[in-house]
Amino acid sequence: MTVHEVDRAGRVWAPSQTDWLLVRRDWILYRASVLMAVFVFATFQILFVQVPLDFPYIWLFLTCIWVAFLTLSPLAREMRTQGAAWSCTLPVSRRDLVKARYFGAWILVAGAYLVALAVAFLAPGSKVSPWFAIDLDTLLIGATIVTVILVFLLPSVIRFGVKGVLVLLVPLNLVLPIVFVASKVTGTQDSLENNLLTGLQALAAVTAGLRDGLSRPLFYIMVVLLLFALNWASYRMAVALFLRREL
Repeated sequence: MTVHEVDRAGRVWAPSQTDWLLVRRDWILYRASVLMAVFVFATFQILFVQVPLDFPYIWLFLTCIWVAFLTLSPLAREMRTQGAAWSCTLPVSRRDLVKARYFGAWILVAGAYLVALAVAFLAPGSKVSPWFAIDLDTLLIGATIVTVILVFLLPSVIRFGVKGVLVLLVPLNLVLPIVFVASKVTGTQDSLENNLLTGLQALAAVTAGLRDGLSRPLFYIMVVLLLFALNWASYRMAVALFLRREL
């Protein structure tokens, strides 16, 4: 049975030896760009944790957005060096390549969040409580934020390359300036910021309500299963798109 046949037959989404070899290969090839991106992220965190925040979830929200987009660093490097075409000449299936990218992305997410935790613990004058950063509710909310971004980001980039980022960011780049200018003209900028803060607080309140309404273990299991299902659906979409990509 060939690697391709094993890939089609095996439906359990668990890392195989092939996945780890591909992740290790990507680390060897793209570690310079990854380490540079993590260094910039750590520098940002050292400055960010000095800012006093009335609502700590703002730190979590912005940190998780940056962490999610860090996953682009090896993919962007691969696109610039035409690495995807070379990868497809290896004796593995395209499904294997996509799965390894997802595992590699989440390994990078976990590593970057550990860097953020280290900064929160060790940076002098840090305003972010390390105990907040490692709270299970905080970790699940952070994983949800990252998942929502990666569910759309990874398939788009795997299919269209770096241009895939533009597919997602162009609408935001058009909408956000319009909203900002409109808030300045109408004098509702403070109201807009307050609405954003209120929205984050409402999200936290809804999460706490669901957690308290159910038993905590059941709530945590349901969240983990939902995040796994979203990542699985995103992976399958990325595979379908990558199989149709001309390299």
